[in-house]
Amino acid sequence: MTFKLTFILIKLTYVNVCKTTIIGKWLDDKHLQLVKQVALLAKNHDTSPAALSLGWLLSRSVVSTIIVGATREEQVMENIKCLSLDLDSSTIEALNHASMPFIYGESFASYRLPSE
Repeated sequence: MTFKLTFILIKLTYVNVCKTTIIGKWLDDKHLQLVKQVALLAKNHDTSPAALSLGWLLSRSVVSTIIVGATREEQVMENIKCLSLDLDSSTIEALNHASMPFIYGESFASYRLPSE
């Protein structure tokens, strides 16, 4: 799937997903910008955004393990590609910079808490 098609699908999903669903609340312009940045970096490394993201996580000294989810064999095979990535310092810095707005975000399950 090409980068342009991926972005179009993301935009269509954003338009069609209700903001109150679990995933819909993260489909705002800030998060879509992150998706675009990661997809572009992945394209430059001839890999998928998933493999690039996992490779970046593995490169971080504060990360001891990563938990990946896959429901299909091809997803597992794509995720495994992260082990063979050799990310240069500029790519790691670009991913660090792109993720900065999200480091201290709300917890994943915060939507379960009662509104105040």
